[in-house]
Amino acid sequence: MSSFLHIFIANSCDAYRLSIILFLLNRFEIISKEPLIILDGAHNPEAVHRLREEIDKLLPGKRLEIVFASFKDKNIALMLPELSLIGNIHLTTFNHTRARSADDYFLYLNEYDFNDDYKNLINTLKEDSSNIILITGSLAFTYEVRNFLNGK
Repeated sequence: MSSFLHIFIANSCDAYRLSIILFLLNRFEIISKEPLIILDGAHNPEAVHRLREEIDKLLPGKRLEIVFASFKDKNIALMLPELSLIGNIHLTTFNHTRARSADDYFLYLNEYDFNDDYKNLINTLKEDSSNIILITGSLAFTYEVRNFLNGK
């Protein structure tokens, strides 16, 4: 952390609280209990690995329905196999200039399904209340999904 930011946060209780809130949002955030919907902004292989370890601890033996969207510059070659250990991956996209489209996922379309409408995909997965749905792959994506699920 830069010394300027450290001093700013140290001198501002509100800024400190805000930084904690922003960190906690998008990190294993439970947004619905039935069905269980978890938002996690894991957007690199290390974060996905930690997320998979948490899922293994908190939901041992459970298979998740994973809704995944990422930016074009992310290393999904390492992220997707890790996530496939805990669930069924559904690739999608969202409204951002850096977001992957179906064409950007072309190497993975034989292994995972792609749905270009994440809202429809999530609504379909929500129809089965026994599903555990994990939304991940990008902080920007989980932010957009949170707004969608909260009716914004």
